[in-house]
Amino acid sequence: MRKIFALFVCFLLCSVGSASAVTLSLNPSNVTVNVGDTFDISLDAQLSDNAAQPGAISAWDVDVTYNPSQMVFAGYALGTGLGLSLDLSWGDMGGGLVGLVDLAEISLETSQWLIDNQPDPFLLATLQFECLKAGNSQILLTLQFVGDENGAPIAAHVGAPVSVTQVGVPEPSTCMLIVTGLLGVGVLRRRFNI
Repeated sequence: MRKIFALFVCFLLCSVGSASAVTLSLNPSNVTVNVGDTFDISLDAQLSDNAAQPGAISAWDVDVTYNPSQMVFAGYALGTGLGLSLDLSWGDMGGGLVGLVDLAEISLETSQWLIDNQPDPFLLATLQFECLKAGNSQILLTLQFVGDENGAPIAAHVGAPVSVTQVGVPEPSTCMLIVTGLLGVGVLRRRFNI
């Protein structure tokens, strides 16, 4: 019985050690953005430093969710780390309370090319959003699949959600109304003082 228990503990320890071979994370270009402005969020991959883990990524599939009442998805661009590849992304599938962007890519390069040409860390994709109104939004990354240089599934860890604060700025027409009103008050004051 002790041998079985010892084997079970060894199995658990071995599986915990290899739980995060790859870390995927979202990194915004700005955490505070003006309403009406666009901003980028990069999707980055950090490979494991463990030599026993896979040396490259050949395929990945993630979902990015956001609040469509606060921002709108404007587009994306894939990174060059997978070389010649198939883009399987769906773009914006938003609507209702949650906006969804489904991004996926499969490399057509050899496993040796991937190992030789993927720096650590490297850019998988850049997403672009436009702010609609003032507030605070959370952008969440959900992992569907990550494959090693041979296409086999590998363990991956997802970074924390990203928060972006949208700051309202007066529109030019509002500024013009304020300036015109102040000038009118000044003219009326001058008329009644003379």
